[in-house]
Amino acid sequence: MFADTGILLQSLTRVLARPSAGEALAGTDLAIARTLAQRLAVANDADLLRRHADRGHALLKACAEPDGETPTLDDPVILRKDIETSLTRLSELLRSRGGDPGLRDLNRHVSDWESELHALQADVPAAQRADVLKLDAATVQAYLRARVPGSADAVVEETRRLAGGYGRATVLVRMATPVFGVRGFVIRAEHPASILNIPGIDIVTEHEIIQMAYAAGVGAPEPYWLESGDNPIGGRFILLELRPGENYGTAFGATRDISPRLRSNIAKGLAAVHAIPVGEYPAQVKNSQLSQWEGLSGVKDAALLWLQIWRRFHDELAVPSPTIARAFDWLERNCPDRAGGAALLHSDFGLGNLLIADDEITAVLDWEASHMGDPAEEVAWVAYNLRDYVQEGDFVSEYTQITGREIDEFSLRFYDVFSAVKMCLGGAAALDRFNFSPMAEPIFCHLTALSMDKLDMIDRSIERAEATR
Repeated sequence: MFADTGILLQSLTRVLARPSAGEALAGTDLAIARTLAQRLAVANDADLLRRHADRGHALLKACAEPDGETPTLDDPVILRKDIETSLTRLSELLRSRGGDPGLRDLNRHVSDWESELHALQADVPAAQRADVLKLDAATVQAYLRARVPGSADAVVEETRRLAGGYGRATVLVRMATPVFGVRGFVIRAEHPASILNIPGIDIVTEHEIIQMAYAAGVGAPEPYWLESGDNPIGGRFILLELRPGENYGTAFGATRDISPRLRSNIAKGLAAVHAIPVGEYPAQVKNSQLSQWEGLSGVKDAALLWLQIWRRFHDELAVPSPTIARAFDWLERNCPDRAGGAALLHSDFGLGNLLIADDEITAVLDWEASHMGDPAEEVAWVAYNLRDYVQEGDFVSEYTQITGREIDEFSLRFYDVFSAVKMCLGGAAALDRFNFSPMAEPIFCHLTALSMDKLDMIDRSIERAEATR
């Protein structure tokens, strides 16, 4: 919940040291420095912390929990710990009483309190600044000259990082060579302190999935090789084919108009991923996270396994979220039992991971969290991603026409809840990594606000889902 003040100071010093002598902080660096300073102020404001500690105790009493008093000492360290203890205890209590309709108002009060705790700590900059991974043109050029045949005199003309990528960095590289002319590559690099720290999911397993998706012809770029040893870039990475195109949005939605033709092509692309005959790629299944789904053929069983993987991810955080823990209870009780077999899901088939040219999808990127599951999960997510430019019903109808899969309203709303949970959990995990990993970037500290201010989406999504029954 609260970033360690010592780590905050180290990170602030790190950001302040970035400009060259005589230069001032600007742009993202300035926003990061302000955020870190704001978190430091909050972490040491005894009056503010006492008010929130009192609120936590009041919520515990509302749960009929025998409860001690707020510490009397004006010690910010003790008060921060008291708040985190209240959050942990609320998670346990609300989980043990899951499904009790009489707790609806209390649940909302806890969710509001969590949101306030996160909101008061940060304004979030729009982009990430990579420090640990060395993805500058000079470093990439030296590596490619040594690694790519016929490139000893190559010059890297451009390195451009795509949006998102807080667990992986996706960088477009253009290199001019006397022999081959201009060549393009994509570097997909694993951050040493990845936010999505789920056992069995890493850059090596992603390489296996990309190999399968490339062979299946569903838009994955050709993977040239996996660099898994020590290298000058500073992390393991995959070198991929560069395809033409650009992003039309981010993980949070579209940023430009989506034509009917592009909408249709997105539906076709998604359907193609779901139709990959996974059984024809036994080596890739065995060597990736997909092996966890072997023996599970039903949609519900596959979906429940993915829910449980995310739940374990949440439960291992230093300070669990009462709102997220309660939402997992609801998801496990209400998982749809739909007809049909499980399909391969990309897991983040949004506009931030698609390259598009002339309304055609030219590349599907970021196969990190691919898994077996219910196609409705991904249809709901893509419909949400397109929401500002495409009617959900139009997209779902087009997908159904292509695949023959009918997707009911409750399933769509159920997976809206799951998407909200994953977004919020990503923010909570970012703060957890910042506190406990010396390799975490400063922006990890306040990515929590980017996601955790959406906690109210969880309750609203649950209410919408229950209204469709």
